[in-house]
Amino acid sequence: MSKKTAAPRELSPEEIEEYKDNFMLFDTKGDNKVQGDMLGSIVRALGFNPTQALVKTIAGEKLDEYTRVTWEEFFPMLQAVRETKREGKEGTVDDFFECFKVFDKEDNGQVNAGEMTHVLCTLAERLAEHELEPLMTKHVDAAGNLAYEGTFLVPLLGSFYNGGCDWLYVIFV
Repeated sequence: MSKKTAAPRELSPEEIEEYKDNFMLFDTKGDNKVQGDMLGSIVRALGFNPTQALVKTIAGEKLDEYTRVTWEEFFPMLQAVRETKREGKEGTVDDFFECFKVFDKEDNGQVNAGEMTHVLCTLAERLAEHELEPLMTKHVDAAGNLAYEGTFLVPLLGSFYNGGCDWLYVIFV
């Protein structure tokens, strides 16, 4: 069954202006441009959740710390991310929980924290252990398990600079 939905609705002029205003918050030099390596962070701050691979595909050579990007250059990138979301290529909260269930051997809403650390630090868009440790330690019980059910998950935009990648962190509150 495909997750494909109807075409994204056109943005109103007010919505476009709001996106532009938020884009401009990342302008650190006052030249109405943002640093290229911040494009992923900006898209995520606007409420989307693209993978780093998608950001690289859409931004191309603009995704470096020396390139400055205007709103006019950025807006088509944002539209591409919106289209990706429409096509169902962006994960959902349910998808996130399904991933945890794969590692929930006892079907009790908990996963082994060591196993989760290993997976998150070695597969796909990797986190370094020093990045992951502060996110998980206060949520690991005495048996070394991490409860994922009944836990309020808060997406938080992090900006650890790790080999040019910005990360979207999920912190367990």
